[in-house]
Amino acid sequence: MERICRPIDWLGVNHYSPIYAKAEGASPLGFAWAEVPADAPRSPIGWQVDPEAFRDTLLDAHDRYGLPIYVTENGAGAAEKLDAAGGVNDVERID
Repeated sequence: MERICRPIDWLGVNHYSPIYAKAEGASPLGFAWAEVPADAPRSPIGWQVDPEAFRDTLLDAHDRYGLPIYVTENGAGAAEKLDAAGGVNDVERID
């Protein structure tokens, strides 16, 4: 630990969708994963779409650590298909 215990310069964040947890006293960590709310909007492949959760994650990380944040991965699970011109008209992701 002495060798790797150093201050960090920035924080990398991967975010795709929120996760849900519930109290679970029998679990060693005191929680268990919970189901996504049934009325939550979802992408064509079933991932929850919640851009506000991404924003909240970034704001929480900024408030907590005060470091520059780099989004190293993010996305919305979709089923992209090429159009006749070879492009992708990705209206859901743009929205």
